[in-house]
Amino acid sequence: MDTLWQQIQEVGWEILFTCVRILIVLLLAWLAMGILKKLLQRLEQRLLRQSKLSGEPPSETENRLETITRLVLKGENR
Repeated sequence: MDTLWQQIQEVGWEILFTCVRILIVLLLAWLAMGILKKLLQRLEQRLLRQSKLSGEPPSETENRLETITRLVLKGENR
């Protein structure tokens, strides 16, 4: 245990704090992407309902929504 503590002290606290900040940023980005996915699903359902009410053919609306969803998710994976 003493050797581990010695190694941590040799590395320096600045590097450890920097690593923690990087991990926090990655965690926040992951959470934001999850929220974006949920919002995108809700938007898709809402737009489908609106198109049914306006009388548009469902196939056209579904194609548009699939394209938009695919583009957003493709941007998410980059």
